[in-house]
Amino acid sequence: MGTLNLVATPIGNLNDITLRALKALEDAEVIYCEDTRVTRKLLTHFNIKATGKKIASFNQTNERSRLDELNDDLIGGKNVCIVSDAGMPTISDPGAAAVYVLRETGHKISVIPGSSSVVCALAISGFNSDRFYFAGFLPKRQSERLKELEFMVGLNCTSAFFESPHRLEETLTEVAQLVHPKTKICIVKELTKLNETVLVFEAEQIKAIIDNLVIKGEFVVLISPINIQLNDSDTDAIRLYEELIEVGVDSKTAIIFVAKHLNVSKNHLYALIKVS
Repeated sequence: MGTLNLVATPIGNLNDITLRALKALEDAEVIYCEDTRVTRKLLTHFNIKATGKKIASFNQTNERSRLDELNDDLIGGKNVCIVSDAGMPTISDPGAAAVYVLRETGHKISVIPGSSSVVCALAISGFNSDRFYFAGFLPKRQSERLKELEFMVGLNCTSAFFESPHRLEETLTEVAQLVHPKTKICIVKELTKLNETVLVFEAEQIKAIIDNLVIKGEFVVLISPINIQLNDSDTDAIRLYEELIEVGVDSKTAIIFVAKHLNVSKNHLYALIKVS
């Protein structure tokens, strides 16, 4: 039987491709790719002949329907590669379902490591990376997205996710409403390219950042775990909130009560509860 290679491709600068990746692509008899046009350009750039190779699309819309075909290629003893347009296939890209099914059926699977935008963004952010949470692309529906954001800001570790340009402003505004104003945020785009952008700022600066940002291309957004010293008024607000919860008041009502009687904004109080 053949071998399935998961091949990482550059996230921007083509010089970041590895020697193993080039060898795997050159030896491949079959290449399944997110976009055949992007992959053909990659092969051309590195003088890898596509003639004689089967190059087929493999994306979110057809991954399941391609499984039988992929399985047949491997049973036929062919060397097969899966690539995404940029980065590591299966990581917020097609391929994970195929790997799971093909491993269960006994096929040999190998990984050719390389660039990953989320790992590069984490490294360049300077945020704590001992442990982190990666959410991939957030849900498009606002209610589901808010639920995921609320979960992330409640974690005691760096959180990272991808966001598209047309939802970036809305999502960052939602983040600002959920976290403490001094929470560090990092947004990254065009990593390894000429127009690489890395911005690190506090949540209370989000509006100013958005107003001066060219919102184009896919972004990686990171949220740092908050580490602040609470002042006396913050401590009083948290104490009152906890007392109300202890006597059976629901969280929403307790927040409204504390915000009104201690003159604290509800968003600020919500953020305090998350870090207390």
